[in-house]
Amino acid sequence: MKLNIGLLLFIFLILFGCKKDSNKNGSPPNIEGLSLYWDHVVFGTGGRRIRFEFYGTKQFENSYDLVFKYSINQSNISIILADEIDKGKCPKVEPGWGNDSLCTPSGGFDIPESLLPKGTYTLTLKTSSFQNTSDLIVGTDSISLNIPSNNNFSSTIHAIYPMPPNLLFGNIVYSGVENTTDATTFLNDLLTLGLVKTRVPNYPYLDLQVDKDGNAIDSSWPPDNYSLGILYNMNNNFKDIFNLTKDYFSMSNINIYLFSSNGDQARFDKIDGIVVVYAK
Repeated sequence: MKLNIGLLLFIFLILFGCKKDSNKNGSPPNIEGLSLYWDHVVFGTGGRRIRFEFYGTKQFENSYDLVFKYSINQSNISIILADEIDKGKCPKVEPGWGNDSLCTPSGGFDIPESLLPKGTYTLTLKTSSFQNTSDLIVGTDSISLNIPSNNNFSSTIHAIYPMPPNLLFGNIVYSGVENTTDATTFLNDLLTLGLVKTRVPNYPYLDLQVDKDGNAIDSSWPPDNYSLGILYNMNNNFKDIFNLTKDYFSMSNINIYLFSSNGDQARFDKIDGIVVVYAK
């Protein structure tokens, strides 16, 4: 998996680039505006889902968790800012990070992919200070959010790209060209489980990188190190894949890292051993 640099940059800008409001009287914060980070997630609990993270556009001396509730009624999605939980004074800022110990209120939730079949949804965001209505368009390859021009709600992300389901991806990493035979034999034997080599559109997926033609990426680096990319269609049979991989791992000098777009993960590493997490 790749490091989500976009999310880290987004959070950095939110935490250190927001308007400031001391809120010295200790009353609940006045959330005059919200910015949204959102993406499509396959790993962790909850299965394939859309993740929404909201950040206040003002900072406060106290830390606040924003609690949202959502409901879906046919083609209407209602999101309500239901509560602002006071977590106490913000921690002191480390030297060099700023002069004020202020916090950005934030909170979010996930919507399972299964609750949002393809179509156009009216998304209504409600707080005590404002209400915004936008369009969420769920397509075959992408999901887009069209927010009309306003002063209270924004997102730098217009569209996200869910990985197709039932993909197996990852890589084989090893040192020594003599181990290439074991690596390629393993890739070929995956076909005996009904897997089919594939490619996908070169979209900015959250956890999957491909080349410009949508193929898995092979690479090498000095003095004698190699990484072979894995990208197959599978039949939701990750446990069978795990068992086959375990046999190859025990008889070879290759490290194998496998992921599925359904949320499965397995790492076969000569130093760290074998770790597997199956999708819920």
